Formats: sequence, structure tokens, C-alpha cells
Amino acid sequence: ANTIENNNGVVNITGGTISQGAITGGANITGGEFTYNPENEIPDGYKVVETENGSYEVRVGDPIAKIGNVEYTTIQAAIEAAEGETTIDLTANVILKNTVVIAEGKNITLNLATWTLSAADKNVIRNDGGTLTIQNGTITRTGDVVGYSVNNASGEIRVENATITRGLYTSGSKMT
Repeated sequence: ANTIENNNGVVNITGGTISQGAITGGANITGGEFTYNPENEIPDGYKVVETENGSYEVRVGDPIAKIGNVEYTTIQAAIEAAEGETTIDLTANVILKNTVVIAEGKNITLNLATWTLSAADKNVIRNDGGTLTIQNGTITRTGDVVGYSVNNASGEIRVENATITRGLYTSGSKMT
């Protein structure tokens, strides 16, 4: 049997057919056909689609956020593309695999537009020195690991007409 092993490095899988148990040590799966559902092994911005023959394909995900008319498959990609004061509109419910990070100097309005942004066993959003306004929806975290829905490590956070469950933490930063 073919085996893909990751020993303290990065393995990128972009195609081929992979059987269950063939990957050990983690990988960054962005394509390929699988005999099992690799949902827990793909990064944000990708999706798993079951095919007619019962196998599973990893494909680029559907857009879940936009800045103006430009669509993004991850919130992080939209944040990284943001320049100046920028509004990012969520266009679907999103369950994150990775914490969204607001970098120092970013000025973001995250318009949830009645959608829910969530993550299991990790912070949903961490503000590392930016200005973040959260509007019009819900941010929550699930699971049993201790953490916060929103962690304001530094910078400023405003919450307007939004619900944040399972914790909002700030360490000497401004929150309104």
C-alpha cells in the first residue's frame, strides 16, 4: 500500500487517489480523490464532494466572504486582501478550522449579515493589534477545550448588533 508520511515537514497533496490510513503526521490536502472522506484533513477554503462512484474529491470551496464584488473562499484571505478601512461581508454560515487573525494595522468591519461564524476547540477570531468591528450576526465556539470566541490580544474591537457566545477576552486592549 502507498503511504504518505510527514516527519516534521510539509506535505502538499494536490491530486492522485489516496486510501484511508495512507497519510500520517498531517498534510495540506487541496485536491485529489479519496476512498474515504478527508474532511478533517483539508484547510479552510476547500470542500469535500462525494462522487457518483462513492469516492470523495477535494475541491476549492464555495465563496463565503466578499469585499465589494470580490469573493473569497476564506475569511483570512479577505482580511489579508483588505486595504485601509474595509468591510468584509460574510455570505454563508462558516465553521472554521483555523483561528482568523487580524494583524496589526488592519481596520476591518466584519459584517456577519445574520450568518454564524464558529470554530471547535479554538479561538474563532484573534485580534493582534488591528481595529475590528463585528456586526449583525453570531460568533461562537464549540467543543470542550478552554478558549474564547473572540480574543482581543491587542488593538480595538467594537461589537454592533452582534452576539458573541463562549467568551470574549481582552488583555489591556480597547473594547466598545
